[in-house]
Amino acid sequence: ATILAPMGGLQFILVYITPVTLALIPLLQFFAERRQRRTGFENCYFAMGISPISLTVGRFLAALTVFLIPVLELALLPSLLSAMGSIPFGSVYTSLLGYVLLTALTIALEQALLAVLPNTKLGAVCAYIPPVAFYLYHFLITLLPLGEVPLSLMTAINPIGLFYAFTYGRFPIADLVALIAGTVLCLVLGTLLCRHRRGDLQLPTRRRAAVVLATVVLILSICLSMGAALVPERLINPDVSRSETFEIVAETKDYLKKLEDDVTIYYLVNGGTKSADIDIRFFLYNLADLSPRLRVE
Repeated sequence: ATILAPMGGLQFILVYITPVTLALIPLLQFFAERRQRRTGFENCYFAMGISPISLTVGRFLAALTVFLIPVLELALLPSLLSAMGSIPFGSVYTSLLGYVLLTALTIALEQALLAVLPNTKLGAVCAYIPPVAFYLYHFLITLLPLGEVPLSLMTAINPIGLFYAFTYGRFPIADLVALIAGTVLCLVLGTLLCRHRRGDLQLPTRRRAAVVLATVVLILSICLSMGAALVPERLINPDVSRSETFEIVAETKDYLKKLEDDVTIYYLVNGGTKSADIDIRFFLYNLADLSPRLRVE
């Protein structure tokens, strides 16, 4: 409890782990790429008739498995800690899902980036561009004097912001689609680069159509995430973790059914923890759903 309280809850552990993960992914991918080029393993697989897509997906899954091992250990923590108190299982496991999706996107992007750079020294430097860009972008937009809507729209196109959406007790469907589409597009690019290294420069019509389709899906998913930022999240993102701090009792429900006057509840949070902010916000939203005359702003 002493460790988790300053973090805001068990689901926010992954927020603190993410910078370490994004720092390790380029390092491990760089050393793996350098070793693969020294050993010439691709030429051996090409000679065996293994397709570029199998090679690309296989390397991606192998790297992802390495980073999933600590995730499996973290997945056991809620069950162990639940013996000592209440644990919001829904928000913890959606946070884990967002972490896995962000890791998968970064690995696929790193593999595609390193495949473009034949110079290993240049690759070592450029490998850190994606994670640094993710965090710099997220940091810079928080410094801009933007309103709530522009800030939400800017956050919707940054993988770090998409990941954070998974930690707030909701299941962000649009952000899920955007992260998956980005990973698929990076794998498609990696497959094309693998085909290029094999000397197969001709791209059949079906594969060209697949590239165009993957790009269109990515653009549409980003637009979906940005559009979802304009809609109240309680209307499109299912609640996966009810507040353990506040409870709506039966007397309150009966009272709200008989409410005849229009009532607006305003809430203001200044300097509070993330978990407290989310608890208050979703509690008030759930309260407002009990009566058409009750509104929360």
